[in-house]
Amino acid sequence: MMLPIPVIKKSQKNWTRSEVKKDSTSLYIFTDNTVRTSGRYVISSDSWYCKKYGSPKYYPSITSACIRGLNNAFPISTMKYYIPNNIDNAQWKIDDFGLFAATITDEIHTISNAVDNYDRVVLPYRGKIDGGPISKMPEVFIKYLDSLLSLAGIY
Repeated sequence: MMLPIPVIKKSQKNWTRSEVKKDSTSLYIFTDNTVRTSGRYVISSDSWYCKKYGSPKYYPSITSACIRGLNNAFPISTMKYYIPNNIDNAQWKIDDFGLFAATITDEIHTISNAVDNYDRVVLPYRGKIDGGPISKMPEVFIKYLDSLLSLAGIY
């Protein structure tokens, strides 16, 4: 899974969907959930994202997932589900480790296969993929994710 990765850029701010769409030479990594839907804006069924994860899928106007479904945007699932108004039940739990490991491994494999098509990789604001302010991943999950990202050359 170790591939040479282009220069990594840590975003200095939260990006917008239009900014990412215009920057077709960069691969963007965003935090996602395994249901792969939140928000109310429909993703084109022609996108690689819908072809891989099924349709219909949606994207929100806020959070790093606002870029979900763009050709140069790739997910890392830091949350198990998206459950509006019930974030605590949407979190990864220790008993989910097998599913988490399989999901994250597949996502990083997808990123590794796509990275050669881009000049650089852009990480979410703060430069760390740990779920941000919404996700509450167990520490062992974060360490596992960090180790895979390191092996892939992203960290």
